[in-house]
Amino acid sequence: MTDPRVILKANIEAVIEGLKHLDVDAAADLIAEIGDEIAEGGPEDLFHGAILDGLRWGYTAAVFVEMAGGAMVRVILPGGIGITHEWQDEADAKPQIDKIMDGFYPSRVSARGVGE
Repeated sequence: MTDPRVILKANIEAVIEGLKHLDVDAAADLIAEIGDEIAEGGPEDLFHGAILDGLRWGYTAAVFVEMAGGAMVRVILPGGIGITHEWQDEADAKPQIDKIMDGFYPSRVSARGVGE
């Protein structure tokens, strides 16, 4: 029997290679379509949505930030609520990101319940 990790690794590599050939909007549309197709109508949908959201925003970040020199801040709240801010270049983003980070430090943001 094949190790499931080997299969998963091959599938992740295929996803990465496939996304390279789509623009950001086409990738987002495809990922949304997958989400609709696998929706079960229960709590699993939040789990699926979080993983698919990671793919969608990870790809967007790769294109807008890593390749084009922009910046992005993504915050995900419980229940799958996401807030995203994008900037075309780092110079525009830096003052805003500094304000965001200043807001985090006083509140001592930490991870709680991780792995529970």
